[in-house]
Amino acid sequence: MALFSNHRFYTILLTTLLATCSLNGFSQQTADTTAKKMTLAEKINDKMVWIVKWFPLPIVSYNTQTNWLFGLTKFNSFKLGTNDQTDINVPSSTVTGLAYYTLNKQYKFVASSNLYFGKSGWRNYNQFILQSFPSYYYGIGNDTKLSDEQEVTFESIEFYDAGGYEFYKKMYGGIIYSFKNYTKIASDSGYESDSGNFPDSTLVVNEGIQSGLGLFVFNEARDNTVNAHEGSYLLLSYVLYKPWLGSRFDFGSIHFDYRKYFPLSEKLTLATQFYSEINFGDVPIQSLAQMGGAEKMRGIYLGRFRDKLMTVAQTEIRFPIYWIISGVAFAGLGEVASAMNQYRFDGIKWSAGAGLRLLVDPVHKANIRFDYGISHDQNFFFFGFGEAF
Repeated sequence: MALFSNHRFYTILLTTLLATCSLNGFSQQTADTTAKKMTLAEKINDKMVWIVKWFPLPIVSYNTQTNWLFGLTKFNSFKLGTNDQTDINVPSSTVTGLAYYTLNKQYKFVASSNLYFGKSGWRNYNQFILQSFPSYYYGIGNDTKLSDEQEVTFESIEFYDAGGYEFYKKMYGGIIYSFKNYTKIASDSGYESDSGNFPDSTLVVNEGIQSGLGLFVFNEARDNTVNAHEGSYLLLSYVLYKPWLGSRFDFGSIHFDYRKYFPLSEKLTLATQFYSEINFGDVPIQSLAQMGGAEKMRGIYLGRFRDKLMTVAQTEIRFPIYWIISGVAFAGLGEVASAMNQYRFDGIKWSAGAGLRLLVDPVHKANIRFDYGISHDQNFFFFGFGEAF
């Protein structure tokens, strides 16, 4: 889960200060033996792990969109249904929370969990979002320009839940419910949705409730659900949004996500992902496939390119650097389109970048990540917990 990626923040992260102090404390013991240095390093690491486990981390940032922003974030990884947190037969579960408020009276609250209930076979993923926050909109299609940018604010409530059962070896199936409600859209031109003419009227047309029900099946064959070193992951989901479910819109969505992890050495991993999304029917703008952000095509603003269809292929190499610090280098190719026959070779977008990882949970191998991605005309910094894929 990425905490900051889309809103052009200049962020002051106290977690980085903690890491810096830890490294300084370690390097200053030049007169000690190697064994003593490692003992000190372990103590520092244990202290940092304890802080991350029991306390939320403060966030402070400044941006012209938001003025000063103040918030808290929390992340925990654990294994349910076992007293042995190193049990390789039980997938790791995660809980993540984020809340912040700005001096421009904007806010965002996010809570999500990905739970594997021990060896019982039950699994549940859910996410809740409540926000009134600015975002950039560039229009629809694969050829939008930076000059198309307009700042849009809105209020929204979103809830997503996917619960299922392991019906065969590492194969899960279950039911999805998705709810979104977007209201009070306003642009940087001063327009509000309940008066006047919006520069892009399609935004206002797409206000309202989206309520959908669907099915999913996935294969969880990774050695670690938080930070995989080898194995694979395969997901296929199908959701229908219908008026009889309370939805203003009548449309459907299919998601396909395949990830493969190759252990090049004990601490060197090559991660790959192929992702495809197909939306059909009366698809509201907010539910079109959106390229970019902290997970797919880092280096492109989330939603810079959006349409009914999207295909993305990306790869990432993960390597150790020093002590609890590791690094990644990543690249991706992708494209959005209105129909299958609208994909074209010269429309493929690219992104690339690199990042650092700070290990904050050695038992479950959970990291805080700092990524910097670029594309042909944009670049972004990302901070969050866990890996992009």
